[in-house]
Amino acid sequence: FILIFLSCSNSLESIEYDAKLPNLLLVSFDGFRWDYLNRAHNFDIKTPNFDALIAGGSTVAAGGVRNSFPTKTLPNHFTMVTGMYPGNHGVVHNNYWDPKYGEFTGQDDIWWNNGTAEEDVASSVIPMPVWIANQRQRLYVNQSERFIRRSGVMMWPGASARLYNETAHKWKLYDYPATNESRIDEVIQWFTDEVEPINMAAMYFNEPDYHGHQWGPMSRDLMQLVGDLDGIVGYLLQLLRKNDLYDKMNLIITSDHGMGEIKERIILSEHLDLTTFKTYGSSPVLLIWPLAGFEETIYANASKIPKMMVYRKDEIPPEYHYTFNRRIPPLLFLADPGATFCTTLANCSNIEGNHGYTNNWSDMHPFFVAHGPAFKSNHISPEFNNVDMYAMMCQVLGITPGPHDGNLQNINNILRS
Repeated sequence: FILIFLSCSNSLESIEYDAKLPNLLLVSFDGFRWDYLNRAHNFDIKTPNFDALIAGGSTVAAGGVRNSFPTKTLPNHFTMVTGMYPGNHGVVHNNYWDPKYGEFTGQDDIWWNNGTAEEDVASSVIPMPVWIANQRQRLYVNQSERFIRRSGVMMWPGASARLYNETAHKWKLYDYPATNESRIDEVIQWFTDEVEPINMAAMYFNEPDYHGHQWGPMSRDLMQLVGDLDGIVGYLLQLLRKNDLYDKMNLIITSDHGMGEIKERIILSEHLDLTTFKTYGSSPVLLIWPLAGFEETIYANASKIPKMMVYRKDEIPPEYHYTFNRRIPPLLFLADPGATFCTTLANCSNIEGNHGYTNNWSDMHPFFVAHGPAFKSNHISPEFNNVDMYAMMCQVLGITPGPHDGNLQNINNILRS
């Protein structure tokens, strides 16, 4: 694709150009493991809509997409839309502590802007979500500047964040009671708005993650839920066809992580003095901030605990790309695949599945399918990284990406020439 800026002399020309904008819809089903469709089929649960998209589009080979460490929800959702590793974009866990700003919530811009005052730092450390990058390609009409590209964000993590002095044209924060169908209805309305239509959207669904934790990834009930989610995909495809968008829409359906079966629990109070450190994040990866004078003792004692690793910040494996950010603490606890942390025996939960483990474990890897005019049909890609998706989406949209860690060459095999 070639990035082109056009100058139009009247509104008719701008409307004509608007109609030619590429459309992209990015959909995430939280916790949808790469092999869930095959597992559902093994239970004789039908997934005709997913199957049709795969047959007519591009997917990834067995093992799924290699996501980023830690394999948690907020870090990986923001990685997909920024192309930056969590250690670089700053959303280092589902909750964390910033030594400069302390604690804050996901509704604060500082959560998403890497803890930066944008005028004071190099732009290379400020994440630029694809919905912002899409809007930053401008057209000048009658000497006045306006966006011809508009984005929408439906409950995707970071939906409301103001970055590069912009928010998405349309956005909605996560709302648990909202039905899946209502989310789809509203996004389609954004695409078909007669005055200010969007051409790019990101849409989030919280299943099958929630019940994957409760039931575990091996349960038949969870596979039945996968079949139900296929019905949600069918509803989306029905509305795309009804609104003459199906053949125009570049649709990506993917996830942030998979799910691992829990087989044993590590009781931290049996090995450590819990009063000597503060913990952020959640099992199986814990951000450990030792109180003054206790770091060496904590490290020494934690090193003896079976079924886990403790890392000093500068010892974290380089393939995790997780040492750069000040939000990463002096010590990191990481449970082995299949193990999970409890602070005490009394507060151990009875969940059957979890995620957050090393991204070298394929059970953590997510599903992916891409369908539409930009993507090859009946194509299986070798494994790629979820940081690579950002550059690919920018290529599909014909826009210049922001700073990112991905490599388009790893994923461009799914694109048509």
